[in-house]
Amino acid sequence: DPDKTATGDWTCNCVAPATGTPVTGGIATCTQVGECVANAATCTAAGQSCDDPNTMVVGDWTCNCVAPATGSATAMVASCTGDECVANGATCPMGQTCNDPDPAITGDWTCECNAPSTGSGMQMP
Repeated sequence: DPDKTATGDWTCNCVAPATGTPVTGGIATCTQVGECVANAATCTAAGQSCDDPNTMVVGDWTCNCVAPATGSATAMVASCTGDECVANGATCPMGQTCNDPDPAITGDWTCECNAPSTGSGMQMP
């Protein structure tokens, strides 16, 4: 999203090795390769990308977490971890700091007031 103050200007891009044309304000149509042609839906349903590192080997496709999360798994959905504040920290207004107490749990980040103020709120979409 190039301009966080404007709506409809975000771009959807294919994650390599898939290829496709970026689409502004909509879903890109991506072309998968190798075993990902048949298995990408397993990964994308979980918000992950599919990779087939060697199209000559059967069963080596992986689901990979999309940055800033990390993790991958062979022939199944990956278990992703990552500091949600990397992706959501800018959501916290001035005078507050993002806190993600457990990077292995999704949705537990909060905006917390900086001293001398006190308080915190639930995560924001």
